[in-house]
Amino acid sequence: AEGGEGNDRIIVRGQGQDATIYGGEGDDEIWVATNPTISENGAPITNTVRVYGGEGNDTLKLQGTEADWVKSTDENGNVIYTNAQSQTRVVTYGDIENVKYVTDGEIGGAWGDPHFRDFDNTTSKTSFDFQGEAGKTYNILSDQGLQFNAEFGEFSGAGDKQATIMSKVGLTLADNDPSNPDKVQFNADGSLTINGEVKEDGTYQLANGTVTKQGDKVTVDTEEYVIVLDAQTGHRVPHINHDVQVKTLGTINENGQRVGIDGTASHGILGQTNDGDGQARNGDRGLGAQGGGAIEKIDENGNIVMTQAGETAHASQYEVGDLFDTDFDSPFNKYRG
Repeated sequence: AEGGEGNDRIIVRGQGQDATIYGGEGDDEIWVATNPTISENGAPITNTVRVYGGEGNDTLKLQGTEADWVKSTDENGNVIYTNAQSQTRVVTYGDIENVKYVTDGEIGGAWGDPHFRDFDNTTSKTSFDFQGEAGKTYNILSDQGLQFNAEFGEFSGAGDKQATIMSKVGLTLADNDPSNPDKVQFNADGSLTINGEVKEDGTYQLANGTVTKQGDKVTVDTEEYVIVLDAQTGHRVPHINHDVQVKTLGTINENGQRVGIDGTASHGILGQTNDGDGQARNGDRGLGAQGGGAIEKIDENGNIVMTQAGETAHASQYEVGDLFDTDFDSPFNKYRG
């Protein structure tokens, strides 16, 4: 890729990258946000990105902290940045005036009978509860090329069937072709399937990231997120807790929504709280709570509005057909952008 006469932004993302970037005449921004790639035999493959500075005041942005990148110089005086975690090697040629390290790193998630933590909540473990209904499946996070659905089960022994847990999780992950995705299912007993095949401990390459299973924990690493699924198999009611870390650079669009490098603002029960406003969405908690006061609904006029404390009827607006439903008819569905 090559910059032009203006101030350009060039993004290198994905896996297995062997890219060469040329800065243009303007003040260009070159952002490297590649993912680790695993070959069929399990060996890592290095992403190599060559960056040539242009005529302007250019900035190289490296995904991660400064501690994640090792800086060195080759025999020709070219500065090299190496990130062992993402298996990325960035070689710079010519003048790169600025180097910045990009970390968003906000973490949201859900645990127990489900208690949700907003991405902006840095002071407590719970922002709101969403109980849903046992036996139904709900959308947790929807973003371009990523659908995260969860089947809710009954929290036996809670004294009321309104108390639920997440018993199964389905992740639909697509790269450039949303009609041909990978399907990852994780269950409360700690079992994992990828595209219908049972998987044991190990790391598996997908079109849009990697899946690593270690015991009762699964980590899904994509371009924008790190999703950690933790099966509580030793609990009297086995269930799944999860954390979702935003790892890509986000910007705020004209609607005040935070968007990632794909230009899409995420949604879903949890996904909508990745709004970048710095304010935690605190809402209803307790038996039968459905996130009132914290999550959005579609009103009778078709407008997306914030729910009020005590509201529960909107829960059905987050219901989906199954673990891998990417076609539910709703403005909350962001799978295709």
